[in-house]
Amino acid sequence: MIELGPAEGSMTDELMELMSQSLSRLEIKEHFNVIKEIGRGKYGKVLLVTHRCRGTPMALKVMPKSSTKLQGFLREYCISLQLSCHPCIVGLFGIAFQSDEHYGFAQELVAGRDLFAVIQPKVGIPEGAVKRCVQQISSALEFIHSRGLVHRDIKPENILLLDTQCRRVKLADFGLTQKRGTMIRLISGTLPYMSPELCAVAVERGEEEPRAPPLKVEPSLDTWAFGVLIFCILTGYFPWERCTASDDFYQEFADWRQEPSSEDMFRSLLALDAGQRCRVGEVTAFMDEDWVRGRGTNGTVTSSLSVTKSSTISEVVKIYSRLTEIIIMPVKMC
Repeated sequence: MIELGPAEGSMTDELMELMSQSLSRLEIKEHFNVIKEIGRGKYGKVLLVTHRCRGTPMALKVMPKSSTKLQGFLREYCISLQLSCHPCIVGLFGIAFQSDEHYGFAQELVAGRDLFAVIQPKVGIPEGAVKRCVQQISSALEFIHSRGLVHRDIKPENILLLDTQCRRVKLADFGLTQKRGTMIRLISGTLPYMSPELCAVAVERGEEEPRAPPLKVEPSLDTWAFGVLIFCILTGYFPWERCTASDDFYQEFADWRQEPSSEDMFRSLLALDAGQRCRVGEVTAFMDEDWVRGRGTNGTVTSSLSVTKSSTISEVVKIYSRLTEIIIMPVKMC
């Protein structure tokens, strides 16, 4: 991904400058007891460790120097540090370091699973748990946006659970977080959570340049991803593979949105025009509504759902599951 844009806010800049001059050098096994690996991705891995002197359990995020730029590491750490005071965002210990081969920092250990791990394919999770999760994550996102930042990676894997009923959840992973207004020229590949305007700057296989002009990072990117996330955890389905005209399921949704009946939460969250999307915090106005009223005998969402204007999610689900269970893509467990 290539990003062109303004410098980070003054606080982030100052923290990054200080960290670059005073980043501790240590070897992981000299200061931490490594218990096991608890996460892995393109960025590197997350280790469950205890501090050798204090015995404190921590989650150590470790990134190889061979594939991680120092500025990128410092940005993620400093942004995470500024945001970690929110109760629904993973906390940090204030420990950042480099070894001969890695950069790393220590964060709060959330002993539960991530949200993706508890989604039952074709079923989702109970509506009450969905609403509890939505309230907490919307609060975290509102806080992030109030700081002039955009998370840019809202998905179930980045929501950590302190209990399986979603009474306490925490948003994690700020590796893609950027200041509002940053310009993105192109990205590689697409995910179901990416908005139409973000997919437009994605370069597909065989292409060298995107078909759209550079995109300005705005909170509306998080709003779209949040809407897809709610659909996913409520139903156990991805609504589409990508937000492009070549995806039949997305195109059907785009056509449906033009109908007068699509006036509610999902109309606001998943507005095709980024400027028309609501703030993520506005979902709280729909908490007293029934989002789903019925499921089939095997647990799958059926067309017996409520289709009132106050719960468009029901209409969205109806569209994508009205024929067979395979008309939309079940969430696959890894």
